[in-house]
Amino acid sequence: MRALPYLNSKKTILLHFFTFTILSIASGQMDSTFFKKPDARYYSIRHGKWWFESKSLQLSPEIHGFKYLTVGLSLVEMKTETGEGGGNAKAYQVGFEYLPTKNIFAPKAAAWKGGYIFGLGGKIGINGLYYFKKNASSFAIRPMIGFGFAYFHFNYGYTFFVNKKFNELLSPHSFSLSWHHTILPKN
Repeated sequence: MRALPYLNSKKTILLHFFTFTILSIASGQMDSTFFKKPDARYYSIRHGKWWFESKSLQLSPEIHGFKYLTVGLSLVEMKTETGEGGGNAKAYQVGFEYLPTKNIFAPKAAAWKGGYIFGLGGKIGINGLYYFKKNASSFAIRPMIGFGFAYFHFNYGYTFFVNKKFNELLSPHSFSLSWHHTILPKN
């Protein structure tokens, strides 16, 4: 128990900070890609042994289900940074959802942010949707939370409809499974 106060002391914390900083600077790879800004909008750059950065365009088919089965397709722009074993990502997407049994179509826009360790991670985001039916329409907001492994994502979202008739028509709960397929960059 005497080791705990020592580990939390100011001297020990400063020693760890300076050691980490000096080792990070000394072991960093200082080649031309480290300082070079990518020429293309979508790129993939390896800065060192562990640090990898990319911005990609992806196609994402999705299946939603709770009360009814819904299919969707989105175009995703994602920026990722990977460190030693883990990383983070943020993405923006536009697409649509279609409910064939009720003939309801919903264009959507979404933004989300996530973190991962060794391919397994979590994410949080928000969707804005506009549902169309034959005689009715409704704007909706769906916050979501989920997890994923590699290119597969499993999410839960709760939909808030502006038009309350859609609350009776559709379940506000949504579970989705999506897959991300990289289109650009080609490498």
